[in-house]
Amino acid sequence: MPDTPHAPRVATAPVNWNNDDVPDIRPHLPYPALLREMREAGYTATEFGSALPVDPAVTGPALAREGLTMVSAFCAVPLRAPDALERHGERLDGVARLLHALGSDLILLSDAIQAERSAWAGRAFGVGAPRLDDRARSVFVANVHDVCRRMAKIGLRVAFHHHAATYVEAPDEVRWLLDETDPDLLGLCLDTGHLTYGGGDATWFARTYASRVRHVHLKDVDRAKLETARAQGWSFEQALRAYLFPPLGEGMVDFAGVLGALADAGYGGWLVVEQDTQEGSGLDAARRNRRFLAERFGL
Repeated sequence: MPDTPHAPRVATAPVNWNNDDVPDIRPHLPYPALLREMREAGYTATEFGSALPVDPAVTGPALAREGLTMVSAFCAVPLRAPDALERHGERLDGVARLLHALGSDLILLSDAIQAERSAWAGRAFGVGAPRLDDRARSVFVANVHDVCRRMAKIGLRVAFHHHAATYVEAPDEVRWLLDETDPDLLGLCLDTGHLTYGGGDATWFARTYASRVRHVHLKDVDRAKLETARAQGWSFEQALRAYLFPPLGEGMVDFAGVLGALADAGYGGWLVVEQDTQEGSGLDAARRNRRFLAERFGL
């Protein structure tokens, strides 16, 4: 378990307002208003997002004005590519330096979304889904370890974010990556929504890999829409536009089980609330989801 003996803390993320995967789904909210609405919704911490300035001399004071702490940032890299670090290393370094300047010590690494896997989103465990072969898996693991060592030089830990439409989505893929990587280098960003969407049991992963969990994204999944998505072969983008991820507590994720497993393991890191797309305003959704955690779990 990470060295976090205190109770878990709740944060938000810009994706609840501005989603880079479907940027046209609602009007873009500029960062001053974005940070203000985070505070108004009851949050005191956030992850980084593309709407925020990359200059810590600008972002730091903007966060401070709203009483917000920076907790992490999501970075996607095509990790099966042998030249992934040659092409994306400087970008990773830039994000890491920004996070370090803002007081965060954790970066979230993910495989990049791939079109051929997006077409299989939510069904990547099925027969016929494109998968990594042994050679690509070897390159993938080597790249992950290289990223971890690179980030450590800047003072950051790394947690891997399994993600829909990437080559680490299905539960066996998540298990493979965790089992093949050094636990001293790589932790897990457990995303309850992406894991459920991908066919996994979030409670089982929270309990089985508790020692690897360094960060948590809390997201729900609409059971009926998931069944439709699989039956009709929706892409990841189609699922987002159909609002696959409902308000917390209105879907199929067992939050009591997940949070119970994390509590049993002494998890004291961040719980980041995410509802990637929704009908209505981001502020209303953020308030509703924050209220769910406070009223249901006292968080």
